[in-house]
Amino acid sequence: MKGDEFYVWAAGRLRGVAYDALLQGQFRHSEVTVDYDDMRKLVWETGVGITRGWSGFQLTFSVNAKAADTRLDEAPDAHFWGGLYLSRQFD
Repeated sequence: MKGDEFYVWAAGRLRGVAYDALLQGQFRHSEVTVDYDDMRKLVWETGVGITRGWSGFQLTFSVNAKAADTRLDEAPDAHFWGGLYLSRQFD
């Protein structure tokens, strides 16, 4: 990045899940697993943010959301988080 830049961005994704090894046991016995019927087969993710770049640096503020991976009663319907990220590009 050679010059200054400023932009607003948005991203979205819909992911299909056939098997989640972390939640369903990794093809082996596990004490805690989630049944296939309790898993969401489609999981959405989205994010919005603003980015400012200057002299090889970028500062980004973003807010993100993701649907829960399961339909369990104890699980929230979605997860939300945000961040402030500073990055440096080296040529």
